[in-house]
Amino acid sequence: MNERIDHTNYEAWLLDRAEGNLSPEQELALATFLLLHPELAPMEGPLPGLSDLASRLSSADRNALKRTLPPQGPVDARSVDDHLVARGEGDLDAAQEKALDAWLSEHPEDHRAARAYALARIPAENITYTDKRSLERTIPPTGMPTRASLDDHLVARLEGDLDREQISALDAMLASDPGAARAWTLMQLARIEAVPMHFAGKDRLKRSARIIPIGWASAGPMRLAIAASVAVLLGVGIMLLNDEPTVSPQLADAVVPGADTEASSGTEQATGPVIPAVNDPSADQADPRSQGQGSSRQGSTPEVQRAVVTPIEREDPLPLAQRRGPEWEAPGPRPVPRDVQVATVPEPEELLAEAPRAIADPVNTTVGGLVASAFRGRVLDEPTKDLRPLDGGDAIAALDKGLKAVAGERAGLSVDRRNGRVHRFDLRLGRNLAITAGR
Repeated sequence: MNERIDHTNYEAWLLDRAEGNLSPEQELALATFLLLHPELAPMEGPLPGLSDLASRLSSADRNALKRTLPPQGPVDARSVDDHLVARGEGDLDAAQEKALDAWLSEHPEDHRAARAYALARIPAENITYTDKRSLERTIPPTGMPTRASLDDHLVARLEGDLDREQISALDAMLASDPGAARAWTLMQLARIEAVPMHFAGKDRLKRSARIIPIGWASAGPMRLAIAASVAVLLGVGIMLLNDEPTVSPQLADAVVPGADTEASSGTEQATGPVIPAVNDPSADQADPRSQGQGSSRQGSTPEVQRAVVTPIEREDPLPLAQRRGPEWEAPGPRPVPRDVQVATVPEPEELLAEAPRAIADPVNTTVGGLVASAFRGRVLDEPTKDLRPLDGGDAIAALDKGLKAVAGERAGLSVDRRNGRVHRFDLRLGRNLAITAGR
């Protein structure tokens, strides 16, 4: 720096000294200038702070720094300006107004401040703008062109939106105003004509179909898992096929008579034990009544066997010719009949058969049906048992469940059928990959 140091450039010299750009001679010249002007010398050490200011202020000084608006209390030299502003805003009550007037009468030097505050207040006036139509703007423009709407009329002329009268008025304005003519020239140069552009590399934009394998990264463990699942399903099917339900024989309950018998019968009937029903022709011939009842029951429920009661063994009664009646003696006291043992023939007892349980119609169950039912219940999570062979619907459901298990809930397969034919299918392989087709 070859300039002479003065009050206008000494700061630049200070910056150069801080950056180390001054020579020894320039350092000496700057030091001499700062000695001659010590008020311009930069401060050395930390900047002054206000940490001790609060301790030096008294409570009266701290209270003097507080202001309330609108002002409260009497009028004094510190609050006279606040009272004058509050009078202009209408925030003073009658007592404060009288106190302010008394203060101004006692201190004439504050009359000038009162007049200045009164003149500085601008009363609110309703200002109405008369030329509102000039602020409105329509595209394309309406009316004749003016200096304010020149650009809109020039753009509308390029777009072909002006009528004949507007074009004539615009031509007259361009001929008489050189600035408007220059603006029209710039408008014409700024317009870009629409030129058809053909992209030559359209074939490169097309993408061929790609097959994305899902879940077959490790084919070995996957195949072993599938084989194990099939073996487990076959084992379960064979076990269920061999485990035929056993039907317990139905037993008929005999009516057991009470201990007390009627006085007129004179004999007691014995009941035989209840035994399971067997196909015994002799038993059917011995009791025709029970044979009729058994045949009726067998006709109603052929699956339930009949139950018969075997009568107790008894001695054959004597023929009527060999029976001896009671011997009567000569007239006298009432004869007493002798005790004659007569074999009692038990009457067929009425049996109360237990209501047979509802037996489902037998269904021809195959290994394939069991595998299909297990596949639908354990893989497709179907609640009902279905022994139908696997079909296309099961394959679609299995594929949909597999895609959801691999790629999440956003993946899946849905097929829409109409009149037995596939009308539309939607294959979703992830968040941004889907294949949809329809008829």
